[in-house]
Amino acid sequence: MPIVKAQKTDLEQCVDILFVPGLGELYYPQRELLYTELEKRISAGEVFIEKIAAGGGITSEPDIQGVIWYQREGLFCSFPYLHMIAVRDECRRQGIGSALMDFYEQDSLRVGKNKIRTRAFLLVSEQNLPAQRFYQGRGYVEVGRFEKLFRRGVTEILLMKKVKASAQ
Repeated sequence: MPIVKAQKTDLEQCVDILFVPGLGELYYPQRELLYTELEKRISAGEVFIEKIAAGGGITSEPDIQGVIWYQREGLFCSFPYLHMIAVRDECRRQGIGSALMDFYEQDSLRVGKNKIRTRAFLLVSEQNLPAQRFYQGRGYVEVGRFEKLFRRGVTEILLMKKVKASAQ
C-alpha cells in the first residue's frame, strides 16, 4: 500500500474522501471551497494518498483509500501540522489511517528547513471522540483548547506528540 504525493488527477477522489459530515463539511461549508483549497495544497506538495488497486486486481486502476494533508512547517513556521486525514468508510480498520499517520510523523523528522523537529501537531474537534481516541492511542496529548476557532459551537483541541524516528 504505497503512500505517494497526490496529483491533480487525484483531486476529485480526495475531495470525495474528505468532504464528509464531521470533517470536510464541518470546516468547508461548500464542496467547491474544499476543492479549491485542496487543489492549491496538492500543487504545494502537502497532500499524500494511499493507493490500492481497486478490487485488489493487478490490472485495475489505482483507487485512493486514504488522504492526509499536512504542512511540514505549518505551526509557528517550524513544526509539522496535520490539517486533515480521512480514510474511505469501507476501508477503515485496515491500518490505512495508522500508515498515513506513521508517514506524517516520520516525514516531519526528515524534511524541511528545521531538520530536528521532534514534535507534531494537529487539531481535533471536541465532538470527534473516535479521532481523539485514535490520536491519544498514538501518543498525542492535549496542549490547548480553542472555542469557536473555525465554527461557532465547535471547540478544537490542540494535540501534540513528541516524535521519534522509527526503528528500521
